[in-house]
Amino acid sequence: MADAGESIVAGEGDLVAGMRVGEYEVEQVIGRGGFGTVYRAVQPLIGKRVAIKVLSRKYSADGEIVRRFVAEARAVNQIRHRHIIDIFSFGQLPDGRHYYVMEHLDGEPLDQYLAERGAM
Repeated sequence: MADAGESIVAGEGDLVAGMRVGEYEVEQVIGRGGFGTVYRAVQPLIGKRVAIKVLSRKYSADGEIVRRFVAEARAVNQIRHRHIIDIFSFGQLPDGRHYYVMEHLDGEPLDQYLAERGAM
């Protein structure tokens, strides 16, 4: 994923500000990785901020990758620990890409923190 302060260039097929994903309105891209993109979004009625992880088209077409994506969401929810984010929604965009909605946490990415400060 890109650093929190780093400018993230829009990619082909990115969701744009104002688009709806389920009940959430996309605000901006906050990270990009090998399997997809993470967006900051908001539930407009109550103002709840969330992060939406969207699997890329390439990987959304691969049944094994989708199975792992779902398994990742299930595994996170089975942990139920206050220091682990909660995933509370899962779906598929009209173009076929899979996504899940999770808590949005402000802060510095762990890999960046460790690179700057060393092991905890």
